[in-house]
Amino acid sequence: SFHTKKVSTCTKWQTGNCSVWFVVMHVNKDYEFRYISKPHNQVLHSFILPAPDYPLFAYLAPTKRPNELQLVWTLRALTNGEARYGTDPANLKHLATAKAWQEPYRDKCKPLWGTYSVRYTAVLTDLVPGQTYYYIYGSSQTGLWSSVRSFQGPPDHNSQVNILLTADTTPDHLDSSAGRDVNSRMARHLYDQVNKRQGTLLFLNGDLSYAKQQYEWMHWWAPYEAVATRIPLITSKGNHDCASLYNLYFPMIEDEKKKEPAEDAHVTNFFSFDHGPVHFIVLNLHVGLGVCTPECIKRQKAWLAVDLAAVNRSQTPWIIVGSHLPFYTTWTPWWTKQESIKRTQELDPLLEEYHVDLTIGAHVHQYERTCRVLNETCVEDGEHYGIVHTVVGTGGRAKH
Repeated sequence: SFHTKKVSTCTKWQTGNCSVWFVVMHVNKDYEFRYISKPHNQVLHSFILPAPDYPLFAYLAPTKRPNELQLVWTLRALTNGEARYGTDPANLKHLATAKAWQEPYRDKCKPLWGTYSVRYTAVLTDLVPGQTYYYIYGSSQTGLWSSVRSFQGPPDHNSQVNILLTADTTPDHLDSSAGRDVNSRMARHLYDQVNKRQGTLLFLNGDLSYAKQQYEWMHWWAPYEAVATRIPLITSKGNHDCASLYNLYFPMIEDEKKKEPAEDAHVTNFFSFDHGPVHFIVLNLHVGLGVCTPECIKRQKAWLAVDLAAVNRSQTPWIIVGSHLPFYTTWTPWWTKQESIKRTQELDPLLEEYHVDLTIGAHVHQYERTCRVLNETCVEDGEHYGIVHTVVGTGGRAKH
């Protein structure tokens, strides 16, 4: 796993004094540098650049309880993870003990040099809507902590909410488009919205990094951390999101996260929660592209019927359903169109029965929005109920 640069790329190498630059990402692993003499590949000099063990890959996420948020981060080693929070940055009097978990290597996602980071989750409780809270996370055992960050208490049912969403993103170093920094620019735009108080929830709707190595996931995530440590994040699993790394980094709401048999790396990854006046449901509907199994779809449909029947529309008058696979799209390749038609036929009657307001899809790298649809027909007369279906695959991948 070595990256090679020839000294001859330095124009002054024959003088014995030159510099060669490497981009070194913090990936919770040590780096080794070797100076090698050709043609015998003799190692003349080597040294280790140790990785600092401070918390990485942090974000806030909803739970099933409206006055809580889950805080997630990773460290390179197993220790006693903790989060401290409060309304005064100088007095973080509340303590939340974290649970640690390490995803076993089971699928095509490659752990970096044989191991994954350890994920920590802590639940911040008794939060007041709109109250500013300050927090840090890390370990008192190691003495390594994050900087002080802040967030607003989750909105109540009478609050206005603004949902920021994108999908089909990619790390800048894997981006073949002009500029090669579209991922960073997208994250900066989202951060600007949060600074303007125009974002209360971030939804990253699948195909998050197109990466199979842990360092690639970390590279992709780096610009989003500033956003997702300010407002809560939810994600859905796309067909390019490897199960081992996705499950490590994005546990989401685990009440409905039921694993398939151990030999199967697929995870259902479906859940629901309330965000202010919105009941938000996230489904995992891909079958043909190897993300979910037919049995997984069957379980989701049964769970969805129970979940929708339990919604209190006086508290959450809006129902939004998110899925990486869109319900409707004009994109015609058979693997997407056939799957979308099948899922629509299976689930549309259920969504229409309970008057779902909006679906948010992705997978197709463009933006689309339907009229209000009922029974696969536009109903724009203002008198009949219908669902607006959207495709928001605008995270920067090449347009389909």
